[in-house]
Amino acid sequence: MSLFVNQKTFSWTEKFSIIDEEANCKYNACGELFSWGKKMHIIGADGKDVALIQYSVIAFKPKFAIYVKDKLICEISRHPSIFKPKYSLQHTDWSVEGDVWAQEFTIMEGGKEIAAVKKKRTCWGDGYLIDYASPNDELPVLAMSIAIWCIIALETETNTDGIFK
Repeated sequence: MSLFVNQKTFSWTEKFSIIDEEANCKYNACGELFSWGKKMHIIGADGKDVALIQYSVIAFKPKFAIYVKDKLICEISRHPSIFKPKYSLQHTDWSVEGDVWAQEFTIMEGGKEIAAVKKKRTCWGDGYLIDYASPNDELPVLAMSIAIWCIIALETETNTDGIFK
């Protein structure tokens, strides 16, 4: 199964439209313009909030909590590394492997691939293809992928001292 995530350009906040294999708009994700810490809501086609990605403002490194249907399923943070970023996931057995900076990575569980994420170039903005095996993993994989993109976006906003602008 696949989802195509299209990042919308020319927006005050981060916005994504998520399309399924039949080209139906399955979800929309949008950031809050005014909030204490960054928040990204994933909204189903029926208009209901199905997931929330929330930035922890008291953490020393970028850290996001991921809620699916109001239940905390994972916290994700990046650890400093010389060669390539490493991500730590709490409250789950999943791990992130691959070249996250190139935005091509896999989500693994016990050596088994749960999902593969690849960046795709589009005419307007960035697009991402998420391939996953189980329908039960759709929302957690989508939310985790968006949280990783949020961490990358936050890190590109930092100056050389590592302090967020």
